[in-house]
Amino acid sequence: MPRKKNMRETSKKKTKERVKKTYKKSSVKKSAEKKKVEKSYSLEALQAALNAMGEGQTLRQAAANFGVPKSTLFLKSKCIVPLECKKGPRTVLSTKDEAEIVSWIVFSADSGHPVTKSRLLDYVQKYATEKKIDTPFKNNRPGQHWYRAFIKRNPNLSNKIVHNLASTRAPVTEEDLRDWFAKIRLHLEDKNLLNIEPHRIFNAGESTFMLTPKYNKVLTEEGVKAPHQIVSSNEKDTSTVLFSISASGVMPPPMILFDFKKTPKKSVIDKIPKDWGVANTERGLMTSESFYSYITNVFYKWLKENNYVFPVILYVDGRSSQITLPLLKFCKGHLIELIILYPNASHIVHPLDVAIIHPLKDSYKKVLQEWRIDNNIYNFKKQMFPQVLKMALEACDFTEAAITGFRTCGLYPLCADAVNYNILSKQNKKKDVTHKFNSTNNGVQNREEITEGLLKIFEQDLISPDVLASFKQAETDGVWSGDVAYVALFESWLKLKKLCNVSDAEMIAAVSDESSDHGMSDNVTVDFVEVHMPNTDWNNRVNSLSSLAFVPKCQPAREEDVRMLKHFVNTSGKICVITGAGISTESGIPDYRSEGVGLFATSNRRPVSYQDFCKSDKTRRRYWARNYAAWPRFSLFQPNVTHKWLKNMEDIGKVSCVITQNVDNLHIKAGSKNVVELHGTGYRVVCLSCDNKIDRFVFQEVLNKLNPDMKASCEAIRPDGDVDLSQDQIDDFKIPTCSKCGGIMKPDIVFFGDNVPKQVVERVQNEVEEADSLLVLGTSLTTFSGYRIVLQAVEAVKPIAILNIGDTRGDEHAQIRVHGRCGEILPMLTDDKL
Repeated sequence: MPRKKNMRETSKKKTKERVKKTYKKSSVKKSAEKKKVEKSYSLEALQAALNAMGEGQTLRQAAANFGVPKSTLFLKSKCIVPLECKKGPRTVLSTKDEAEIVSWIVFSADSGHPVTKSRLLDYVQKYATEKKIDTPFKNNRPGQHWYRAFIKRNPNLSNKIVHNLASTRAPVTEEDLRDWFAKIRLHLEDKNLLNIEPHRIFNAGESTFMLTPKYNKVLTEEGVKAPHQIVSSNEKDTSTVLFSISASGVMPPPMILFDFKKTPKKSVIDKIPKDWGVANTERGLMTSESFYSYITNVFYKWLKENNYVFPVILYVDGRSSQITLPLLKFCKGHLIELIILYPNASHIVHPLDVAIIHPLKDSYKKVLQEWRIDNNIYNFKKQMFPQVLKMALEACDFTEAAITGFRTCGLYPLCADAVNYNILSKQNKKKDVTHKFNSTNNGVQNREEITEGLLKIFEQDLISPDVLASFKQAETDGVWSGDVAYVALFESWLKLKKLCNVSDAEMIAAVSDESSDHGMSDNVTVDFVEVHMPNTDWNNRVNSLSSLAFVPKCQPAREEDVRMLKHFVNTSGKICVITGAGISTESGIPDYRSEGVGLFATSNRRPVSYQDFCKSDKTRRRYWARNYAAWPRFSLFQPNVTHKWLKNMEDIGKVSCVITQNVDNLHIKAGSKNVVELHGTGYRVVCLSCDNKIDRFVFQEVLNKLNPDMKASCEAIRPDGDVDLSQDQIDDFKIPTCSKCGGIMKPDIVFFGDNVPKQVVERVQNEVEEADSLLVLGTSLTTFSGYRIVLQAVEAVKPIAILNIGDTRGDEHAQIRVHGRCGEILPMLTDDKL
């Protein structure tokens, strides 16, 4: 009997559960159906329903006749809610403000310069700040939520917002330019502007002038090897000038940009012609404000004063920072037809660049030299520049040059066939890298002199006499059998020694043989080629040679790829950079995964895991003993070319942040300021219990006191800064506990199996969000903590470029992929010869 009762109770419970599930399903179904049948109505229908109610219809009748909900009609008729009202909270920007922004986006996209997400958010920030709109955004810059809502409110923009490098991935082709000319022709025909007079067609663009330009050829007394001229204290000072010129050769007044920290003094302004434009901007570069000021206060004013017939056509290069909504509104309201030239083709369709700037700069050089001699001026200053530029302009007649330039560029008369498309094919040809070997006799002599000089500095400054004697003893066998720490130095010394003792032909043959041994092509660029690069610091070159033992062999990067990477850097706004162990190998620090030379390839050693370090006292003792022995050498490693290049790019505002997976502190040593150490740093120790942090140098002193008899030679150092020791040395080693709580002391490094701190992850996300593009250097992105940064950039539609030896986990997401050594490729990106 009890058993039957239990069965009945179980059956009742199951029935109740089925009823509940059925009820839930039906309620979900009903709510879904409710959403589907939700009524939609137009503003016209609502207005008509309200009018009908005013004429005598009841609320129910008007709702039924015009398809408007009764509740809506009731609220609208009582003026409880506005007539035009959308669901949800009000938008931060008004409908009118958003409509203006939409028109700017559409115009920019149709002109070949689509607006990026980052550029849109920057513009909204500036728009809200200038109009003093109260926003809930940090620093008035909207985030991801606002952006998505804005796109949802304006679905027609989904194909207008793109990433930065559409033109980078697709270099300019003849077909592209012909399509552009066809669109411009249709546009001008539609505006009835195709056949207007040449004096109403203008081109505007900026150019930079060196205050003290270099003169390549001079006359001097025979035997004098180094004639010189006295120049200003900073011979690299420049001034930027904005010019415009018509197709008939008439030049409106230009605008000069200064970079004075304060407003230029009256004495400086008085020396500038009254009708010229003057702007004082950060670093003396063109900004949207200065370009707007030129168009409104200089160019348009000059047109009016000279009784020009409107409309006029103005071709500009369309830089993202210059084409703003206020400019578009002004041009439209004052009949200036603004046409943006095709991107990345200024050397082909920009008349100022093609025909005017070069002869003007030649004239400037000549006038400047004569003026300095006549006025006995040695220290040429920026406030003197306008006077000399005015004389240079007066010395030129640009009529014929302008007519030829506009005709050659196909802008007047408008003709796509006038363009020299052979320039495009020449740009895409690859250069033979063997020119590094096929130099002139002088080049051969220079290479021999430099190699001998390097060897001399190597032997005198970098190694002690005892070590040099040992090297010479091992020279005969060609194999170093001494301390492992000197293997890389010995190999570099031996290579230099051989280069000094062979002829040029033998040298090339030796290089070819070595290349074949490594499976490379005949045209490979090998390490020693760097020794004859001009204008290079001797010690940096020797350090570079001595540290390539941990850099895997690789074929030279394709010149086309390097050019694309250079264009990526030049055209990007703020670049967020992520670096890995591959950039530190050139400083002499090995990595884990490099083919043939990494720790995983050369030994069966594996890095310590977080779990083992926390659980095992034996593991902690082994780690700290090895780290203690390696610290003196690890702490002496210095930044290389890559670290210094990133620091310089940060100084000029190009690199916004460096996110490094390395723990070697080399970015900080190089002087980079905004560095996120994703995996921590080996230069700090932290308590696992109370989070007490100690400087690694201080911790080394503590270890010294606890282990006064510890003596170990540092041989093969490892990526995290430790070395191999005997078991006896490890067993006798004493490790301290936290001085505050007695807890376990651990290097402030994210070990394998550990998690990146939350605050670091959030900072990385913010840095990637704020940047315009992502540059990946020297990392395979094997660890997910680095790879997810790439994924975030992909989700945020940021353009990505990767420079690394070997494949990476993020290759499929990158628009530009360059296989090569960072220390070799990055300096090329700032070399004008490339």
